[in-house]
Amino acid sequence: MDKFTLNIGEEKTIYFFVNAKGKVYYKIGNVSRTNRLIAYWIKGPFGFSEIIGYISNNGNVEIKGLLWGKLVVKGADSKTVIYISEKSSVASNFPSIKF
Repeated sequence: MDKFTLNIGEEKTIYFFVNAKGKVYYKIGNVSRTNRLIAYWIKGPFGFSEIIGYISNNGNVEIKGLLWGKLVVKGADSKTVIYISEKSSVASNFPSIKF
């Protein structure tokens, strides 16, 4: 389990993957007790953003992105701690190329 701290106005990548599928689990706690953040994926191969919206307290999000992706959070209204864990597997077995 990874732990991240966010302050007001910060934006932080809390999860990054390459060629994976599965879920990212989170638990959020902050001083103001709203326990919520705004989350979005930046997805590869082209770096497009997909807004998840508000995530709060604890839950999970599906891993998104064709080749790679990163889960980014922002919108803390007070000092916020977020714990992250994941359950994933390899998304695609690419064939080897023989010369």
